[in-house]
Amino acid sequence: MKNLISIILVFGVLLLIIPSISLLNGNTEQAEIKNSVLDIKSIKEPASYKMLDNNTGEIVEMQVREYLIGAVFAQMPASFEPEALKAQAVLCHTYILRQHIIEESSPTAELKGADFSTDTNKYQAYFTQEQAKSIYGSNYDVNYAKIAAAADSVINKVITYNGSLIVTAFHSMSGGITESANIAWGLDLPYLSPVESIGETTEKGFLEEKTYSTDEMSARLVQGIDGIALGDDKSTWLKIVEKSPSGSVLKVQAGDKEVTGSIIKEIFTLRSAFFDIEFDGSVFKITTKGVGHGVGLSQYGANSMAKNASTYEQILQYYYTDVNIDEVI
Repeated sequence: MKNLISIILVFGVLLLIIPSISLLNGNTEQAEIKNSVLDIKSIKEPASYKMLDNNTGEIVEMQVREYLIGAVFAQMPASFEPEALKAQAVLCHTYILRQHIIEESSPTAELKGADFSTDTNKYQAYFTQEQAKSIYGSNYDVNYAKIAAAADSVINKVITYNGSLIVTAFHSMSGGITESANIAWGLDLPYLSPVESIGETTEKGFLEEKTYSTDEMSARLVQGIDGIALGDDKSTWLKIVEKSPSGSVLKVQAGDKEVTGSIIKEIFTLRSAFFDIEFDGSVFKITTKGVGHGVGLSQYGANSMAKNASTYEQILQYYYTDVNIDEVI
């Protein structure tokens, strides 16, 4: 049980960070990628991928299979259904190939010739065998076999939209409907459009409630928002002004300031921007739905689809609009 709790905590932290990284890293290069990678048949798998170990300064080379296994280990619980693991493996492959192309055309100096690094604030996570063993312990061998089988079955697969490798945004659990990249990040990526994500609302951890006394609320808001003025009417201290069609909070009235939902999410360390605020006269309650930014594939939604006999192709083509599952050689 202690080991299971540690696994949940690790993925809870990673899944708040990982999904946005491919988007942040690919933001300015998106037009370039669309122009340079129009024909999937012209893409060749590199002989190896290169990871810069920030701790040692060494560059580690790995074959695509090794990368996929380590990346899936880091990004999705091994307890998930095989078809969900396959979908995640295709996302990992698409991400690293796209990242390789970006680095070939416009190298990042700090990577020293590598495709990515162990810095999960900038690049999607990858577990070495030692890291995976430290998390899964005695269950490592069984889980390795399961993830390796998933990776092997889709090892040549990637996702494209109009011939280009997609931005592989994903998150742990949506608020019931995924969010568009346009609303979340201001990026016009039509394949990252909202879809209903079924099977999440009954998952343990879908809802998280946090309560704050008026003193705690005042302290958080004053510390988090420069120059805020809070009136005598406490019911006006924090109110949602606008939500997106998917339900993520866009604007909040905090005292005399109008701020984004993202700022409130940060101030109160909420798990997502899908939240509601209540005040009963003495206590504020913030109820959050889901985990992560809500864009792209929902991992728990994908696992629910897999439990209901959906294939990895069906999962990917559901969460990413009008995409193709292609092969590279």
